[in-house]
Amino acid sequence: MLSELDRRLEALRPLGIEVLRELERAAGRLGSLGFFAPAWEAGTPSLRRDPADGSMALVMEWRNAEGYRCGELVVNADGSLYAECDVLRPHPTDSRWFVEAITAWGRAGAINTEPRLLQAV
Repeated sequence: MLSELDRRLEALRPLGIEVLRELERAAGRLGSLGFFAPAWEAGTPSLRRDPADGSMALVMEWRNAEGYRCGELVVNADGSLYAECDVLRPHPTDSRWFVEAITAWGRAGAINTEPRLLQAV
């Protein structure tokens, strides 16, 4: 018998993969960054209780080789989601900017993305 975490992980796998693809597409629209979103299977899943309503959200977390978190996806019980993935590269077409991360939010079929830019020094 599957645990609640395993059931949620299996059910949300297609959505998680869709979100990761959208993060890559958003980075690609900036130009040639050489950014690739992490593989779904490389993430560490957990359940997190929402302090506002007590519902459980599925959380996938990705860490880099040094053990630092470099990506996270949270899918709430109502189907809404938020994700971010570190890019940490200079903007490929505009030297005034540094691409810190790509974020995504929304729900299945309606995922929005946006780069998080920092002014280059």
